[in-house]
Formats: sequence, structure tokens, C-alpha cells
Amino acid sequence: PAPLPDAPPLPEPAPEPEIVQDESLTLLFAGDIMAHTPNYNMQDYRKIWEAVTPLVSSCDLSFANIESPVVNGRPFSGYPDFNMQNTYPEAAIAAGFNVFSTANNHSNDQGLEGILETRAWAAAVQEKYRASSGIRDEKGGAFTYQVIRKDGWTILFCAVTELLNRPFSFTDYLNYVPSKEEARAEFKAFVQKLRAEHPCDLFVLSVHSDEAEYIADFSDARERHYRSLLDAGIDIIWANHPHVVRDWQIYGQKDAQRRVKLVMYGNGNTISAQRTKPQFASPA
Repeated sequence: PAPLPDAPPLPEPAPEPEIVQDESLTLLFAGDIMAHTPNYNMQDYRKIWEAVTPLVSSCDLSFANIESPVVNGRPFSGYPDFNMQNTYPEAAIAAGFNVFSTANNHSNDQGLEGILETRAWAAAVQEKYRASSGIRDEKGGAFTYQVIRKDGWTILFCAVTELLNRPFSFTDYLNYVPSKEEARAEFKAFVQKLRAEHPCDLFVLSVHSDEAEYIADFSDARERHYRSLLDAGIDIIWANHPHVVRDWQIYGQKDAQRRVKLVMYGNGNTISAQRTKPQFASPA
């Protein structure tokens, strides 16, 4: 038989589109979004954000902590058992906030229903923003995190809380890291593994810290703990809970004149009613 002709050469694979990384990425870090009675009794929640919407919406990523469950089937509720309905945090989304922590000491204020409803709300509206972290996908499952891609940048985001007002209530549904040596060591191992599995430009960690409220200073032990998290692979620590604005620290490489790590020890309240007749010894 006649020899078969040579097969035509296979076409060259189409080159993958090149993702050009913007030279800069603008991040905004707010503090706690609270809902006290004067806040949620407003008729139009958009008015909360009018003055800051141009700034918030101008940033590539704008972070905030939602300090309450989000349960439409229950009424709004303030301290000590917070609850929001969806219209309240969605006004913040409309203002430009697009990355949220849902891990804080009030995450289980409304029990298991509150945790599950908040998780469902966050999933349902995620097309309106970029990411949230704080509630696990299942009981006892791995800590949740998000990989955010923006203009060629890759940002890894995880949110945890070190304290819960109900420390024995459904904690295995939340990104809960109690401030104990063993739990912290396990979490640092998780951070190292996560960073290795997801190469990124920035790893942002939200920490709802186990510290006294209304105190502007922070301890040497707190600073050492955060430094150890930076060493484990975190680039930006965004901490909240004290309800007051605290100092921040920038770490760099002196020889290269580069700033490479940032710790914010507390960004205060972004919205609350705690500035009316404050009584620091009585949070209610």
C-alpha cells in the first residue's frame, strides 16, 4: 500500500491574553458598621453615606466590618443583641463598599439562624460587590477566604474574630480564633498554607481583636502577635473592635526604601450612635 501522507501540523495554541497589572491599587479601610436605634430608625439609609460616597466609590477596594447579623425575618435590634435587615448594609454597598468582614463578637447574636441568614444574604448580593469572609461554608468546615482579582492584582482576603459575646454558641460556623496559644499557632499554620496555595500580591487579614473597648493604646503582646502573623505571610492586618481609632504601623525594607507591611490596630466606628452621650463604662 502507498504510504500515508504526513499529517498536517497542529495549529499553534492561541496565546493566553496578557493581564496587564495597573501600577497602583487603591484600598480604603473603614471600621465598624454599627446599627444602633438612631441609625436604623432613619428613613433613608443612603443619607448615612452621602458625604463619603465619592471617596469610597473612587477606591478599587473599600473594606468595612458589618457588626451584626443580617436577618430580614427579625426586627432591627441594637445592643446587646444586634440585628440588621438587608436595606441597611446594602446602602453601604451602594456607596461603594465592596469587601466585608462578617466575623466579629456579634456574629452569633441571633443564634444559628442569624449566622445562616447572614451567609445567605452575603452570597445573594455578592454580584453587587466583590467579597466577604467570616462565616464558614459548613459546620466545622475550613475557614472561608476570598481570592479577589482586580486590574491584574491578586488579593487574598480572610476575616476572623478572636471573641464572641456567646463563646459557646455555634462557634464552629464562624472564622473563630480564640486568643489562646494553641489556636493562634494553628491559625498561623493555616495562613502559611493558604499563602503557599494562593500566590498573591497582597494578603489582607481582618482581625476582630480580643481587647478592651474604648482604649486607644495597644499592648506590646498585641504588637508581637501581629508581627508573628506578618511573618507567617500576611501583608495587611486590618483590626477592629475597640470602637476608637488607633495608631497604625508600617514596616519596610530600609535599604530598598520600600514599605511592605501595614498594621491598623483599630479604625473606630464608621457609623454608629455611640457619639451621643457616650458612657464608656456602660456600652449600652
